[in-house]
Amino acid sequence: MIYCSYELGGGPAVLMSPVRVNDGSHHVIIAERKGQDGLLTVDELTPIQGRSGGTMQQLNGNGNIYLGKKN
Repeated sequence: MIYCSYELGGGPAVLMSPVRVNDGSHHVIIAERKGQDGLLTVDELTPIQGRSGGTMQQLNGNGNIYLGKKN
């Protein structure tokens, strides 16, 4: 599974794909964020939507951004 998380100061948005990607094949992964809203797309499947809590709209690069495989 692919796991993507970001936080804008009011709680994290957590997006996790429902499909496994450790099958030895190449996959296309797109992580997008606009304001509080995020999308995670694996291959051409329906995007997973998420939203960070709070009222902030900008992402501070000093915070935690994680995109990777969840064991």
